[in-house]
Amino acid sequence: MFKAFDFIYDDVMSSTYNLKLLRIEDGDGYTTGTSIPSKSFTMVKTNRSTRKNIIGCTIDDTVTFKLRIAIDSEEGNPVPIPRNCVGIIRNWLFNKTEFKKLRILQDDLNNCYYNAVFTEVTDLMLEGEIIGFETTVITDNTGMYRECRMTKTVKDSLVFNLLNESSNINPTYPVMTIDFYDSDVTININGRETIFKNIYSGSRIVLDCETLIISNQENDLYNGNFNYVFPEFNNGKNIISITGSCKIIFDYNQIVEVGV
Repeated sequence: MFKAFDFIYDDVMSSTYNLKLLRIEDGDGYTTGTSIPSKSFTMVKTNRSTRKNIIGCTIDDTVTFKLRIAIDSEEGNPVPIPRNCVGIIRNWLFNKTEFKKLRILQDDLNNCYYNAVFTEVTDLMLEGEIIGFETTVITDNTGMYRECRMTKTVKDSLVFNLLNESSNINPTYPVMTIDFYDSDVTININGRETIFKNIYSGSRIVLDCETLIISNQENDLYNGNFNYVFPEFNNGKNIISITGSCKIIFDYNQIVEVGV
């Protein structure tokens, strides 16, 4: 679990209210938790063999964990939360109906965040004053997201490798921002081609390969000048070749299992 760290939730710094994330148990010196959700495998075997083959895998649940949120006190003694801030803090942290980014500000988690909501909230009381909250964090995936970006400028052609170190069992879907210097550009990722033809030079097209959303300013992409192939990254090494002249930015999130 985390010791005592600043955090950002829904773009608000915890230091705004002098709050920190705290370890739940430190009496024994360690805590326990499940940071890698269990998986269910679909398996088949033939009548002639005792050996089974895996034909499918699903994640049973996402990461959840408990934590405490309390006032940062240099003396180590519990400090009440000002009464005029309790309602504001509750509304900020605990009244969300959709996932928000939770960033824990420790050095080994740079560029990482959870998509999270807080639930099962309990007030921590001392002499009638609220000194903090204990809560359960529910996330939308099997780990934290690590934000990654790769930028390439291509003149005529380029071949390169991209290493995807995601812990997810599923492919990673990038957002690709393409500035066209030529009218025709082909992007080949692991043998699968995304093709653009007759695009105005100077155009910018953005492909969100997870949501299948295209945004562009200059071109109608419904007249055969895009083949509607939205690429994905496999885990491990990906071989990418680009023909044509363009600048392309790959933004993607790797799933990182960091423990709880």
